[in-house]
Amino acid sequence: MKDSDWRILYELYKNPSVTSVANVMFKTQSAISKRLQRIEDEFDVQIVERTPYGFKFTPEGEYLGKKAGEYFDFVDVLNQQLNQISSDRKDTIKIGSSFIFAKYSLQQILNNFTEYNPKADSKVVIKQSNNLYEDLLNSKLDVCFVTTDYRGRVFAQPITDGIWMIYRKQKRKSTVVESFLKFMDDKVIGKDVL
Repeated sequence: MKDSDWRILYELYKNPSVTSVANVMFKTQSAISKRLQRIEDEFDVQIVERTPYGFKFTPEGEYLGKKAGEYFDFVDVLNQQLNQISSDRKDTIKIGSSFIFAKYSLQQILNNFTEYNPKADSKVVIKQSNNLYEDLLNSKLDVCFVTTDYRGRVFAQPITDGIWMIYRKQKRKSTVVESFLKFMDDKVIGKDVL
């Protein structure tokens, strides 16, 4: 049974008028009547008794109408909980660092970035600069701190003497990467904090 079938049952249970349900669901009366007939065929029960004055629910129809309400309550709760889980989840930025920068400066930057963006998490990879550059180009890392000024397919910004922050040239970056780059521009680069 489709969600729209459950919606028909639920709307009819709330307001037993095919005309009203057709208007609410932007369908014709005959389309609602046909779907109701198919639902009855699917469950092999009569859901409504048709009378000259409209219809009334059978006991089976009353049961299905109540269950349709429970179904939509369940779906609403499910969506709310999924949205909560999604909003609680932290975004992760993958950062590569040369050994020397990781040893002396990276932890301070990460601590300050976590205060700046509490919903951000970081994964750090420590390697030689040439390996970090390759990982960045292969999309394994989002941002790198390297000891060489790489040019070409990456943006490079000097951080301290001999240390460069590099990241890929791309139109759309993830929110956490954008946040990290803004943090670096606002709080670190050119601020003599390292």
